[in-house]
Amino acid sequence: MSEIYSGCMLIQYDKNEKVVPVARVVACDARMGEAVVVPLREKPKVGRRVHYIKSPARVSLEALRADIAKKELVVARYEAPSHQLLRPEQLVRDKKEDQAPDLNRRTRRTLRSWYARAMELYELIRPFVEGRTIEEIAFDPKRRGWPKRRAEELERKCAPKIARTLNAYILGMGEMPGALLPGYAFSGAPGRRKLSRRKTGKPRDPSLRPASEAVGRNCDEEVRKLFALGWKKFRKAGVSITEAFHETKHRYFVDSVSYDGVTATVELKKEAKDYTVEQFQYWGERADEVLETKGTPLVLSPDAIRRAARMGSMKGRFPAYNDEAFVDSTSTDQTLVSCASRLKILGSPWRTVVMGGAVNYIFGVHVGFENVASMTTLLAILHAAEDKVDFCARYGIHIEPDDWLATTFHRHPGDNGEPKGNDAMEALQEMEAGASFGPAYIALNKSPLESDHQKKHRRVDHRTPGSTMGRVSKRGEPSRAELARLNFPEYMALLIKDILYHNNEEIIELPTLEMRRAGVEPTRRGVILWMKQNGYVASAPRTLDNLRVRCLPALKGVIHQDGVHLLDPTTKTRRLIPNLVYRSEWLNRHVLSTHKAAKNVTLHLDPSNPSESWIHLEGLHKIELITHDPEMRELTLLDWLTLMHDDRLNGYLGRVARTQAAVNRIEEVRRATARADKERKAEMHALAEDGKVPSKTALRKGISKNKAEELAAMTGIPKLTESLQGEASARGATQEASRMVVRPPSEHALLDPFEALVNQSLRQGSEPTVSQE
Repeated sequence: MSEIYSGCMLIQYDKNEKVVPVARVVACDARMGEAVVVPLREKPKVGRRVHYIKSPARVSLEALRADIAKKELVVARYEAPSHQLLRPEQLVRDKKEDQAPDLNRRTRRTLRSWYARAMELYELIRPFVEGRTIEEIAFDPKRRGWPKRRAEELERKCAPKIARTLNAYILGMGEMPGALLPGYAFSGAPGRRKLSRRKTGKPRDPSLRPASEAVGRNCDEEVRKLFALGWKKFRKAGVSITEAFHETKHRYFVDSVSYDGVTATVELKKEAKDYTVEQFQYWGERADEVLETKGTPLVLSPDAIRRAARMGSMKGRFPAYNDEAFVDSTSTDQTLVSCASRLKILGSPWRTVVMGGAVNYIFGVHVGFENVASMTTLLAILHAAEDKVDFCARYGIHIEPDDWLATTFHRHPGDNGEPKGNDAMEALQEMEAGASFGPAYIALNKSPLESDHQKKHRRVDHRTPGSTMGRVSKRGEPSRAELARLNFPEYMALLIKDILYHNNEEIIELPTLEMRRAGVEPTRRGVILWMKQNGYVASAPRTLDNLRVRCLPALKGVIHQDGVHLLDPTTKTRRLIPNLVYRSEWLNRHVLSTHKAAKNVTLHLDPSNPSESWIHLEGLHKIELITHDPEMRELTLLDWLTLMHDDRLNGYLGRVARTQAAVNRIEEVRRATARADKERKAEMHALAEDGKVPSKTALRKGISKNKAEELAAMTGIPKLTESLQGEASARGATQEASRMVVRPPSEHALLDPFEALVNQSLRQGSEPTVSQE
C-alpha cells in the first residue's frame, strides 16, 4: 500500500524491524498539494501512557510521496483503540454487562460517565467544529489561535484543555463520541496494583478515622522489599510483630545516629514515620511473592497461553504415528536409597520422556541420577527405538513386544534446554532427524508431555515414601531422608506399570472417523497398531547400531585377560571399578584368546543399566556383565561407584587398623623382651654368685631333653629321650613283677623328677612313651 488517503497512518521500521507509528493523515488537498497530519507518539515501555496529543501540521504531499518511494515511510491502516469504536447506544446502556462489548472479562467501568465526559469536552469546541467537515477544520488558518480566544470567551483558564480536545477531535476525524472518549481503558490492567505517590482520598483527621480503615503511607516497591527482608530476618519465634517492625526500621530506615554520653538519638527517615505495623505485617506475610525474582517476560500473555492450551491444537495434527515426538525432562520428586544399603540416601533422579505426537503414546523413557543434558535426551531417544521386553524383565515385569512399541522419529520438538546441546544436535543430524524449539518459558509446543509430567507426579512420584512433592521442605516437616525407603529398581517397577497403563489400558477418544468405522480399540496402543497396519508410518531414519553409537555415552575401558574392565569415570586417574567385568562369546573367541597386553577401548553403556554394554571392535558387539550374584545386575552405575567407595573406605580403615596392630605388637614384644632380659640377668647373677655360670657351649647342649621335660610339665605325659630308652627297656622285662612288688624310689629318683614320673607310670601298669629322637 503506497497511495496516501485521508485516515491512513504513516509508519516506519526501526533497526529491529519494529513498527514505529509516525503520524495519521486526516485531510488531503490534491489541488493545493498539501496534507494535514497529526503526529503520533509511541506508547512508552514503562510508566504511564502519554495523553498529550500534538497539534496537526500541514505537509507537502510531494515530500510524503518521496519518503514513501525511498521506503522511509510506509502507508498503513489506522487502527483506533477499541473503546473509541463504541457506539452511542452502547455507551448509554443501563447494565454494566452490556457496557463492555469489547471485553471478554468482567469490568467495573461505567460507560455512562465516559459518554458524559465526551459530551462535556465537545461543548468546549462546539462553536468551531459544529456543521463543518474535517477538511474545513484542519485547513482553517484560524485554528491555531482559537483555543485561547475560546478560553477568554468562557472566562476560564482552560486554553490547553481546549487545544487538546480540538486535536483529539481532529485525530479522530470528527467521529463522535469516540474521538473524545477519555482514555480510561489504559488506566492500569487486570491484576495490577494501583500505585500512587501520595495517599489517595481526601485527607482527614487521623483521630476521627475508623479503626477498620487503613492508615499510613503507600509502600513503593523498594519499601515492600525492605519490609519482606525485615520480616524474614527479625520475625522469629518469641519476637512479636511490633518488635520485628521496630528492628526493621532500625536496620533499613535510619537517617542518622548521635550520642550524648551513653544516650543514643536515632533519626529516622521522614517517610519511615508514616509506615504502620499493619503494612509491615501485610508485606511480610507476602515476602516470598515480593522477593521473587522477575524472570524473562513471556512472549505471550497468560491469557493467550491459556486460550491456546484450550484449543487442543495438538490433537490430530500428525499424519504418521512416528512423525514427531516430544522430548522433555523433569525431576522424579523422589528420595531413593542405594541398592547396597537402605541407609545410603541417593536423592532424586531425573526422568526424560519421549512421547509420540499422534496420540501421546510414550515410546521411550530414561531415568537416571545424572543431571539432565544432551546425553539424557539421546538415551531416551535410543530407548524409544529399542525393544522393551528385556528392559521390563529386568524390573520383574513381563510383557510382549506389542505391549510397548518401539520406533524412531523424524522430528523432536523440545524446549531451549538439554535437547539444544551440541551433542544432541550433532546426533540428530547424523540420525537424519530434525528438531524444533519453542519460545522460552512456554510449553505450548510440547503441552501434552508437560501434562503427562503432572499426571506421573500425582499417580506415582508423590505417592511413594520420601517424596519431595516438588517443593522445598517446610519448617517442622520430617526429613525426606528419614522417610526414604525405595531403591531405584523398586521405583522403576512402579513407573513402568503406570506407563503401560497409560499406553495400553487408558481409554481415549479416537482421533478420526476412519478409526471409528474400523472398530479400533480406544486405547493408545490400539490406535498406533492400526496406523502401523494401514500405512500411516514415516520411514525410519537410522539403524539401532548407529543409534547406540550416537546416543549411549562413551566411557573408557581396558581389556585384560579376564575380560573388559570399566574405568572410574569420576576421576582422571586410571582406576578400575572392582568386579565390573564384561565378556561375551565373541570377545573370548576373537580378542581374549590372542590377548597379550592391556588394551584401551571405548565402551557404550547406559548408566542406569550397566549390566550390558557395547564395544566398538570390528563392528559393534554386545558384552555382558560377568557376576554370580543376580542382584548385582540390578545395580546402576552410581550404585557400583558407591560400592567401590565403600570398599576403598573399608580398605583404608583396615590398613589403619593393621598399622595400629603392628605398632601395638612391636611395643608388646619390646616389653616382654625387656622383662625376660631382666629375669635372665637375675638368674645369671644368682649362678655367678655360686660360681656356676654356664658357658655358651653348655647353653646349646641338652635342647632335646629340655624340650621333653617342658612338654611333660605342660601336658602331664612323659616323653623319654635316648638316655632313658635303655633303662625303660630293661624295666619292661620285669614289668609283671614290678606290678606285684612296689619298690621304694631310689635316692636318684627322688632327686630327678623325670625319673620319678617314669617310676610312677610303671607302678600304675602303663607303658612309657619312647622318644625316637
